[in-house]
Amino acid sequence: MHSRILLPVVAAGAVALATANAEVTYDSAFRSVTVWAGSPAEPDVMDTISSAAFGLFDESLSASTSEGVTGTAAQTSYILPRSFSGSGHATGETGAPVGSGYGDGDSYFEVSFTIDIETPFMLAGDIDGFGVYSFTGPSINIEDMSFGPKSATFGEIGTLDAGAYTFIISA
Repeated sequence: MHSRILLPVVAAGAVALATANAEVTYDSAFRSVTVWAGSPAEPDVMDTISSAAFGLFDESLSASTSEGVTGTAAQTSYILPRSFSGSGHATGETGAPVGSGYGDGDSYFEVSFTIDIETPFMLAGDIDGFGVYSFTGPSINIEDMSFGPKSATFGEIGTLDAGAYTFIISA
């Protein structure tokens, strides 16, 4: 008899900047999906896909062992001239007997940008399972808002002062 524990995580987030007069400069981006699977009977399996490019990132991965231990992760995200958004998920299953193996996944999204004048913004998203997000800069400081193991919705509407900002979400 095999027992499994499934740990799903889904995260989605979006930021829109009302940039009719503002100049938005993207300074950096890093997006990735990573998976792990392992058990005492065989070597660990790990895989990752990442990108520091702007535009579309649409990737998914899975890793598994012969004992049925699996990890999966996926992400579809966009970094566009006036907004960025993403949706990602990660799951992990343990093998039998429970606790003898592990599977895990991670979907990570980070973008840093600079705006030259005060700019209205809207942040909206949700996390179902375990996840974390942060949005930091001169006029906003939401750091390491962790959720789990239940669902949570988050959102902010306001104005960003001129300066450099970083947004991160991970599931």
